[in-house]
Order: sequence, then structure tokens, then C-alpha cells
Amino acid sequence: MRIRYTVLSVFLTMIAFSSLGFLMAQTAHNGKYTEDGAIDIAKGFLLNGPTFRFDGIPNSVKVINVTTLRSPWTWEIRLSFSCAHSGYGNRTGQILLQVITSHVIRVRVQEGKVMSAIIDETWDELNQKFLEGPKGTVTETEFTIP
Repeated sequence: MRIRYTVLSVFLTMIAFSSLGFLMAQTAHNGKYTEDGAIDIAKGFLLNGPTFRFDGIPNSVKVINVTTLRSPWTWEIRLSFSCAHSGYGNRTGQILLQVITSHVIRVRVQEGKVMSAIIDETWDELNQKFLEGPKGTVTETEFTIP
């Protein structure tokens, strides 16, 4: 009789753990690890990032395209948006051109996290710095007025 209860207990424990794993996988798949979830994460990152927060035009954000990448739960989302001035990041105290500037940002989202965010193939929004160009080229940072 005791062996029967032990076997039954082990069997029920196995079912419970299997069910828990299935539910966790379903939550990841049906929750934030979807293409729509990745788009929402990319938009949220853009809207709360220093470049857009500084002078982004709210109704200008549009999804250009979404690419599913080879890594599991990974998408690259391209968004277009406009700002009221030129430049990137928080530009407080800088001399700025007052011109509506269109931008494109590529945001890579993996398992619900922003892994990279590049604006205009020039600015790393995640790390707040210009991308390094080939040797011998002049970057915009060399022209920054203190």
C-alpha cells in the first residue's frame, strides 16, 4: 500500500512540474515573446529614450517593417519618427538647428529585452554615443561645441 502512495505521489509531482513548464512556455509564447509584444517594446523604448523625449513629435512614430531573426524570440523592428531639432540624445544646452528631422531606428528585441537600438545607422541610442566610423572619417562628435 505504501509503495502505491509513493508511486502515485511521484506521478502527481511529475505531472505538476510538466504542467508548470508548459504554462511557463505558453506564457512566454503568448505573452511578451511575440512579434506584437516586440513591437510594443521597441515603441516603448523609442518613446522613453533620450532622443525622442527631448523633442520627438508624438504622432510621427510609424512601424516601417519587422524582421524575424534566427535567434529564438528575436525580432528587429524598424520605426520612423521625427524630432523638432537636429541631433540625437538629450541635447540640452547645445546649439540646435530648428528643423523637423526625420529618423529611422532599428531596435533588436530578444526575449522581451532591447538588445540594440541604432538611429540613422549613426547613433547608438542604447549606449548614447555615435557609432565609430571607418578610420580616417570625421564623426559628428568632433564638431560638438562645448
